[in-house]
Amino acid sequence: MKVIKLFLALLMLTVVFSGCNSGSKPGAEAPKTGDTAKMTLKFKEMGKEVSKEMVVKQGAVKPLDITPTVKGVDTKLVDYEFYVTNYEFTPSDLTGRYPKKDGDLLVMIQILGEKGATKESPIKAGTYNTATPADGAEVASKAWHVVIKYFEEGKMKTATLAADTPQGARKGFVKINSVADGVVKGEIDISDDFGSVKGAFSAKATK
Repeated sequence: MKVIKLFLALLMLTVVFSGCNSGSKPGAEAPKTGDTAKMTLKFKEMGKEVSKEMVVKQGAVKPLDITPTVKGVDTKLVDYEFYVTNYEFTPSDLTGRYPKKDGDLLVMIQILGEKGATKESPIKAGTYNTATPADGAEVASKAWHVVIKYFEEGKMKTATLAADTPQGARKGFVKINSVADGVVKGEIDISDDFGSVKGAFSAKATK
């Protein structure tokens, strides 16, 4: 009887110590919910509604000087071009950012900076409402166009949600939550007559 009790006691100690050791191993901790940025993309292809779930793998943001194609706007604004993908690409070589194989997804988001900003000015944290026809020439500090590019059936396809010239029932926003150490984190919720993009993203600043 004493032998059985001793055996059970040793067995319990073994279970306790093995549990402690497994918890101390690097990488043994379960991943935290919300660590992975995701997007839901909806658009129309040949009149058919398409929905795709996208797990963000990489992102880059590049500032450009542009003059928006809007009547009454004749001054340059900074255009923060975001490229968010579910595959890897080289931020310093943005010519290679486009989808190349089936399943590749690219979301391009354009945000126009505030008046007086330069290409050297990082984008500021805050909410950028999407531009609408009612804005007229007041397009600074607005979310402009959103384009989805995807690879399917051996070729790259494009779905445009918000064109350069505001049209349709456009609504929503892009919210920049933080800008730190060259990394921009934010969320998007924009829709119009052509589709919608909703979710979180992060992007590294590049020149």
